[in-house]
Amino acid sequence: MNTIWDVPVPSLGMGDPRTLDARFRGWMATDEGREVVSEIRVLNRRIRGRGFDHYSIGALSEVVRWHRHLEKGPEYESFKVNDSYLSRLARFLMDVYPDEFPSKCRCHRHAKEPLTYFELRSLRS
Repeated sequence: MNTIWDVPVPSLGMGDPRTLDARFRGWMATDEGREVVSEIRVLNRRIRGRGFDHYSIGALSEVVRWHRHLEKGPEYESFKVNDSYLSRLARFLMDVYPDEFPSKCRCHRHAKEPLTYFELRSLRS
């Protein structure tokens, strides 16, 4: 079954009117994008193991960013997790890895109105 993440990325070029979705898919196809996903999955297993049923994609991405800087030093400062991609990254993770990032928060605080694992808002662009 194909998901929206399987759509081919348009080629780069002058005047390429790429959307944020297309740029995100392009980043996800890079080694950096795959590394970020892998590290977020590792961190998420640890946080879920501590009992969290609802968490922040921003917090996880900042820890990945911090670990990269700590491990590599200033010469690796170009390592980025574009904040514009975080909402798409959260949606990607919940879509592709539903066992690790469940579509509904199961904690008792959200029993009346279940939240997604990551709190999502409407996409603006």
